[in-house]
Amino acid sequence: MLTEVELNRLFEKSNSPQAGRSLIRKIRETGPVRNLQHRMEGVRTRYISEKMGRALLAESRTCDFPAIYLRDNDNTTLELWPQPYQFDLAIRGPKGGTSRLQHTPKLFLIEEGEGFVIEEWGERTRVQKAAIDSAAQFYCDEEGRWHSRSMEEHLKPIGITYRLRCADEHPRVLLSNLEFLEDYSRESRPPVPHAERLRLVTLLAELHKVPHLSLVREHNFKADDIFQLIMEGTVDVDLRERLLRNIDELVIYRAQAIAQADALLQQHHGAMLRASAFRIAVGTRFLYDGSRLRPWQ
Repeated sequence: MLTEVELNRLFEKSNSPQAGRSLIRKIRETGPVRNLQHRMEGVRTRYISEKMGRALLAESRTCDFPAIYLRDNDNTTLELWPQPYQFDLAIRGPKGGTSRLQHTPKLFLIEEGEGFVIEEWGERTRVQKAAIDSAAQFYCDEEGRWHSRSMEEHLKPIGITYRLRCADEHPRVLLSNLEFLEDYSRESRPPVPHAERLRLVTLLAELHKVPHLSLVREHNFKADDIFQLIMEGTVDVDLRERLLRNIDELVIYRAQAIAQADALLQQHHGAMLRASAFRIAVGTRFLYDGSRLRPWQ
């Protein structure tokens, strides 16, 4: 998380109005404004954020959960706050009169470069229905980006960007993996025994990477413990690229940097093999026997 000095530096860099600074400080001081209801226990997921140094709760595994995971693992987000604030706006209708809009967005973000962002995620069908029911408020621009006119108009003067996004923007592999890991992120799930956690971390510190099946069959780790430690970020798998269900091909890494380096090495090795095969093919002499080409003997 940002220090007070770093936050003030961002305020000055963004030329943030006082009203925006006050709202941002309130969000950071109070945390989530909406306690997830008991009826949502079935979908509530708990994610340990490395950037925030705390557990973050998500209401939906298809909207909030992937958004939180991606933001916590990208190179631009500095802070992320779920259910940050409840907006209560009076909206003037096209024919006069006003209506009330109460809205608690999914995330407040502090981003490198972009600054301060309120981000709302929804299923595409719900966003499209909102655009049909209230075309004056919700619309899609020529570049395919969705907008909430009232929220953008409310936040822009105080130096905060508003983004309305659809869940189908999330990578399909990531969604599949987070669905697979859902049970391992339940608040009610007991932690992995400390001895097993330490044993796996120690093994990976020595070997850097180990196939999943080897951990289970040769080193006698429980598969559930491995997946729970993946969810916690104690060990690493690229959840955007590798399907956890494909356990025959699954490799567990000590850290994300090692996984990324290994992926680059494999890409380079594959390119080298393809280039070698091409050179061999080009360098081979052929003889045309009247019906086909065949290698020269």
